Amino acid sequence: PYTFTSNAALKTCVTLWFSNETSAIATYGHISTWDTHQITDMACLFGALSKYCSYYNSAAASFNEDISGWETAAVTTFELMFYGASSFNQLASARQWFLDARRAKVRWTPVEERFSHRGRRRGTAPTQATPT
Repeated sequence: PYTFTSNAALKTCVTLWFSNETSAIATYGHISTWDTHQITDMACLFGALSKYCSYYNSAAASFNEDISGWETAAVTTFELMFYGASSFNQLASARQWFLDARRAKVRWTPVEERFSHRGRRRGTAPTQATPT
């Protein structure tokens, strides 16, 4: 798997994934295999809306790849990681990342805010997710 050594490099590859998935796979392998153990910032990484994200890609609205294998121990912020990514339904793995981050006192926002504001009270868990 391709190893990312900087936050900027990961964002560049995510952008390539959205614009030309075939090229991204040929260059870096499938997104599910990317080695992210050195990444510290995943804020807005799959953000599809610009309202709160300086880095965003409207194509992220249809993102629904399995990235449960990503190593996130070094991440210090997941803030709005999936903001506006309305098709993303891999909640079980994402929820575990955020629970681990919360235990480590990492900067985070509730998992459902990464998708859209659906009227849930801030800090409540989505009903679809169950921590493992």
